Amino acid sequence: MPADNFRGMRADVIEHLRDIGTSIVRWPGGNFAGEYRWRDGLIPDPDERAPLQSYTEIETQPHGLGYDQNDIGMEDILALCERIGAQPFFTINATWEEPQDSADWVKACSGRVKLWSLGNEMGYGHMEGPKGAKGYTDMVRPHAEAMLKVDPTLKITASGLYPGGGDDWIENSAKALNTLAPVISYHRYDIWDGCLYDYTTPESTERLFATVSQCVDRAMDSLCAFRSRLPWNIGISYDEWNLWYMWYRQEAIVEGLYAAKMLTGFMRNWEDAGLTYVCYFQAINEQAITVSPFESHLTSLGEAMRLWKGHVGGTPSAIPDLPENAFATDAPDGSRYVTFYNFSTVKPCTFRIPAGGRGKIVAEETLVPNGLESGCRFERKPGTGKVVGGFYELTLGPAGLASVRLSD
Repeated sequence: MPADNFRGMRADVIEHLRDIGTSIVRWPGGNFAGEYRWRDGLIPDPDERAPLQSYTEIETQPHGLGYDQNDIGMEDILALCERIGAQPFFTINATWEEPQDSADWVKACSGRVKLWSLGNEMGYGHMEGPKGAKGYTDMVRPHAEAMLKVDPTLKITASGLYPGGGDDWIENSAKALNTLAPVISYHRYDIWDGCLYDYTTPESTERLFATVSQCVDRAMDSLCAFRSRLPWNIGISYDEWNLWYMWYRQEAIVEGLYAAKMLTGFMRNWEDAGLTYVCYFQAINEQAITVSPFESHLTSLGEAMRLWKGHVGGTPSAIPDLPENAFATDAPDGSRYVTFYNFSTVKPCTFRIPAGGRGKIVAEETLVPNGLESGCRFERKPGTGKVVGGFYELTLGPAGLASVRLSD
């Protein structure tokens, strides 16, 4: 570890977490939550914490061969969240611990953790515990009750059987737990036929980009379909989203466009979908931040997150007929922030966005790909737009991203 490490975490990686606007950190997961014992995380020296063997090897993906080394403790995570300005979102292990254990964990956090999840991906075969909705609900209800008795201000999320799930899970879990856990978790990993990145010809590359773009369309359609089956007093925590097998692939430009379109879709559908939280899974070495022994950097996906975080704190702009590949928010200081993406690999895209009386370009940036194949990244370039006749006009090249902040 470099000398400037922060509680065993590299300072350069922490800065990248800040760069992409990390506002929620789920811990211990994820599938790791199915094995985790929170008291292990109180042991100060990580070398004294026993590694944890997962129920199935896929829970750690190929990195740990079925083991998690248990390097990060509870106080480390809380310190990380404080350092980057994020909220911790903890997941209990109701299968192997008692309700009193969960209540004790809330006490141990001393009010520093308000977001909690009643397990991860419960109901699936890779997680221990009841596989049915009623069995899961009966198991976690006393945990939620004990936790809320310690701190009634907790915001609790129930695990979901997703992405499809059954009406049985909605009726006998989501609805049954609603007074204790008014939010249900939802995960989705998009995949396409063959799951191969084919850059061998311009035609296959264009086809790949179009297919990934369609993955986002399917994800938004699936979210809306799930929302239509839920009562409106139940929120959705879309707390895992990504493409499949990201941990096996080199970073690529197509994932940056995927993230840009997903983030735009979340913002466009936020209210109608009843979204409470949205969490990318996962940032480090799964295509947002690439970390090697002596270097780390934002991938194209991380660069998209960095640009799109400029919408934080803003209100969606009331712009009629706003192109689907653009999104605009008006900030409290009166400025307008707009992001753009162009999924085409062959054609530029021209935008003409109302400036709303804001004739000054305060900040502007374009991300230009240095290639389209695997291993390529975005290069940060100055913006090329202009304000003409009350409109901001921009021509964005193939597979590019851009942002602008306009002020009066």
